[in-house]
Parts: sequence; C-alpha cells; structure tokens
Amino acid sequence: MNQPAARFGRGAAFGARAALLLGTAAAITLLFAREPQTPDLGPLGSVNEVPRVARVSFVVPKDTAELRRERETVAAAVAPVFDYDSAAVGGTLSALRRWDAAVDSVLRAAPGTDARVRLAEWLSATGIPPTYPHLDVLADSRRRGALLALTETALSELAPDGVLLATRVPDEMDVLRVRGTPAGDRLVPAHTVLTAAQLRGRAAGQLGDPMGAAAAELQNLLLIRFLRPTLLPNPAETEAARQRARAAVDPVELRVRPGDTFLAAGARIGEAETRRL
Repeated sequence: MNQPAARFGRGAAFGARAALLLGTAAAITLLFAREPQTPDLGPLGSVNEVPRVARVSFVVPKDTAELRRERETVAAAVAPVFDYDSAAVGGTLSALRRWDAAVDSVLRAAPGTDARVRLAEWLSATGIPPTYPHLDVLADSRRRGALLALTETALSELAPDGVLLATRVPDEMDVLRVRGTPAGDRLVPAHTVLTAAQLRGRAAGQLGDPMGAAAAELQNLLLIRFLRPTLLPNPAETEAARQRARAAVDPVELRVRPGDTFLAAGARIGEAETRRL
C-alpha cells in the first residue's frame, strides 16, 4: 500500500473513532440530563417569570428535617405493644390466699391476747406494719373473709377485658396493642385499661362503709404488695412497629413527568421551589 493511501486509512479510522466518542458523549448527556437551571432564576423571595415545564422525568426529595419530623410524628402515633400475662390475676389471688392462710395460722398458734402480738410481729416482718384497727379486722375471721372475697371480686370484675396496667396510659393513646390475650392479639381501647392505682381505688369503693377505713387501707396495702399487672410492656415490638411506620413515609415531595409544569409563572421562589430546579 502506498503512503497516501495508508495516511488516508489512518485518518478515516481516527475520524470514525472521534465521531463514535462524540456520539457516546452526546447520548450520555441526553440520557442523564436534568431540567437545566434557568439562568434568570431570581433569589429567594423573588417571583418566577415564566412557567417551568419538565423535559425529563425527575423527583424532588423532601427536606431532610421535614422528612425526619414526619417520620417521628407517625411513629409517635403507633399503638404501644403489650404482652398479656394470663397467669397474673391467678397469681395475685393465690398470693392473697396464702397470706390469709398464714394469718389464720399465726392466730391459731397463739390464742388470746398473745395472738395479736404475734400477728403484729409477723406482719411487720413481712413488710406490712399493722395498726391496731388492722389487727381488729384480721382477728375477726368474718371481716377478714369478707375483705378477701371483695378483693377477689375486684380483681376479677373491675378491670374491663381482664386488662390491668401498672403505669399510666398516655393521654394521646386511643388504643393499646395487646398480644396473647385469650381472644388472640387485640387492639384494646385505652379508656378500658385500669392502672394499678385506679384498681386499688375502685376496689376500696366496693368495700363500702360497713367494712370501715381500716379494712380499706389494709386492702390497699395488700394490693400494693401482691398485685401483678396483666399487661407487660414490649419495647422491642413497639419500636419495630414504629420503625415500620417511619419507613412507610414517602421520602419524595414531588414526582414530575415530561410536560408537567413544576413551577408556575408568578410563583414566589422559596426553598421548596429551589429544590425543584
């Protein structure tokens, strides 16, 4: 091959490669192009003069702080999760009956005036220091039996749905999610849930005047000591449910398709508008 022909061949090959590179660059530019920044876009607070129409599809993400606030708002509204302890009421009743049997045993072991002394010593040793009116109630088998029976009734009937909570229900909570109840997992209305303090107060109200203030105080002390809540907080499940709620929040503020007007003429330019350009 003569030299002019060789030079021509090399030049043609170089030209073809250059054309290919230029074509590839142009294709990439078109493929990944975004709506160009408008040169005459004014500062924040200015007014947009012409409609901005998208030539390609794009999305506008939400502001990071706004997205975080929205996620925390929905997470805070998620019902807290509790596990139902089916053995709690039975365990409380058993503890009260064992305590009553122990009181009876102490009284039988020391008849007469010594019985009250022995009973006072035993009660103090078990962490329930008595008063003389308390001893009067306990020494009377009929009053003691009535106190135990009314307390058992309170435990069985006062808490709607058999639900009892150890701590106060937040005012903003309408429902609680309870796992493992006899009816399965349930959403329990918050207003039906009693705290331990509320149950003790209502139980005292059921005793009535005939039982007297000493019996009411003694019942309160016994429930403070032996009451087991039927609802146990499940922080891990609560946080998992809240995390699912956070993830469900759409992180996109605006989805724009080709031909959509994403900024109208006359619109005032703010931070939200600048994120679209």
